[in-house]
Amino acid sequence: MITFLAQPNTIEPVYSNLVFQFQSTGATDPSKYKYRYVVDVFTNDGFLTTLKITPSPEGWGQTDISPILFDYTSSVPSNVGCSGETQITQIGWGYLEDNMIVYSIRVGEEYATTPNGNVVQYNGQGVVGDPNVRSEVCYAYNGVKEWYNGKNFDFTPFYLTGQTGNCPQ
Repeated sequence: MITFLAQPNTIEPVYSNLVFQFQSTGATDPSKYKYRYVVDVFTNDGFLTTLKITPSPEGWGQTDISPILFDYTSSVPSNVGCSGETQITQIGWGYLEDNMIVYSIRVGEEYATTPNGNVVQYNGQGVVGDPNVRSEVCYAYNGVKEWYNGKNFDFTPFYLTGQTGNCPQ
């Protein structure tokens, strides 16, 4: 059975470490040979790629998918204001909703049942008896700093003035 040991925060900058760590009872099973984790990476655009990861001696595997995702991040944030609103200013400040990548991974496994046997290939559904596991859905945005994370700031000098509608300042 595959379980997640660590996942990225729900919202993280795409240039940070987006590390998933997982473990399976099969990785340390002495009756399974040539064991590898198989990780499918998905975004809001669908399936991106498959990664094959050899487990550590303790049986866990991990991958950082930020190098994959930042290739899909827009380097020019769109200047659209808040959802449903018209442009507030002509300078490019961007709205995160249009610059987010929604992503998740699915972890499966593949292995042989004898030392010289053929590997039972992962087929996107996991090996028989060993279900694949899907991570939580996460969001990555074009940035390098940590997300707000509960800190308190004095935003008073930065509030927009002369604003109407439901767009938050």
